[in-house]
Amino acid sequence: MRERLVAAFVCLAVALVALYAIPRSYIIADDIRATEIRKLERSANLLEVLLPERARNEAVTADFLAGLVNQAERIEYVRADGSVIAAGAELAPDPANIVLTRDLPDGVTVTLSRSADFVEARVAEELVSLAALGLGLLVAAVVAGLFVAGTMSRPFLKLADAARKLGEGDFAADIPRFRIPEADGIGRALQSSSTALEGMLRREREFASNASHQLRTPLTALRLEIEDLTLRKETPPELAGDLRRALHELDRLNGAVNDLLDLSRNQRMAAVTDINLVSVTADAVARWRVTADGLGRQLEASLPDTLPARVPKGPVQQILDVLFDNALKHGRGTVSVRAADAGTHLGITVTDEGPRPEGDIFHRHVSGGTGEGIGLALAGELAASIACHLGLDASPQTSFTLKLPKTSSTTNALLGPGNRGATLSKPDTPSAGPGWGR
Repeated sequence: MRERLVAAFVCLAVALVALYAIPRSYIIADDIRATEIRKLERSANLLEVLLPERARNEAVTADFLAGLVNQAERIEYVRADGSVIAAGAELAPDPANIVLTRDLPDGVTVTLSRSADFVEARVAEELVSLAALGLGLLVAAVVAGLFVAGTMSRPFLKLADAARKLGEGDFAADIPRFRIPEADGIGRALQSSSTALEGMLRREREFASNASHQLRTPLTALRLEIEDLTLRKETPPELAGDLRRALHELDRLNGAVNDLLDLSRNQRMAAVTDINLVSVTADAVARWRVTADGLGRQLEASLPDTLPARVPKGPVQQILDVLFDNALKHGRGTVSVRAADAGTHLGITVTDEGPRPEGDIFHRHVSGGTGEGIGLALAGELAASIACHLGLDASPQTSFTLKLPKTSSTTNALLGPGNRGATLSKPDTPSAGPGWGR
């Protein structure tokens, strides 16, 4: 903005100087020539009176004429017999020379000439002064442009800083009033938006806190009941084993609730830890294989011996649960999962034999009041919160890939306070249709 205002001032100054200086230069040249012609006419009129008077008393000589010559002039006194008495420097032939001739008594003529170079030199001096004036105006325009640009842009720079603080979650930033109506209008709108966002965030945090209390209390009670059942003597060993597995799943559910509540508060997910992606993926396959068998579907896994990573374990488990759930509910045929080191990143791919969906499957949409339509959106947000990326592959079949960083330094950098959620969770090629995503 500042550069444009300065450029506008300079262009305006150049236009004004050009519109003034160009015609003015012609006017100056004409005025100087006219002035020199008038001066020469006065000198010729004087000679017309003085020379006849001199000729009656004594002879007109070159020395006498030399005393009458002005700068850059030449006087030629021509007698009736054709003899010439001259004074002053010889002038170079030039049609622009000013030449005046007067007829005197007794057939005598006197010619007074002024050099065109002298006239042009005077014009050049005036034009130099005019150019200096124009240059001064341009400098003044640049200075004025810088001052006005700084004055006008300062409110917008403050507004940009306030908007940046608002984006960082600082709703207490005070936005001053400005004399510029447009800037003041933007400031009032930002202040109003800040107040509205602060209220909305406060309500969401209150909801998260209430939801946390409402969810944890029954989960804790349920865990105590199941734990008590496992410790009873009359509980068969087989049933006790099933109850212990249920306790494990209940603890995992409690962890998932905590992670989702943290995500709703826009807080950092669980701390990164060293995990084996093969072990995490194999556990997820084991959990979902029972469901797949019940649906008459096959769940296959192609996993290496080990695949170390440094990411939060809970979100990875939840993302895999979403992908398996969607593949079994909305996909077709065999569901296969593959984990591998792709060189630049680690990848976990979940594929089924159904056709690749169309539309934005990572956009939240709830259908039928059942919660359908938010699973993949939530999985994408979870991936972004831990500096990973969940995307839909370009294959003809439905294939999702979760990409994870390889090194701890990369993970730590991406999980820093200023970069949480910076990694996009949108697919490489947006797609999805209604009914995809819980």
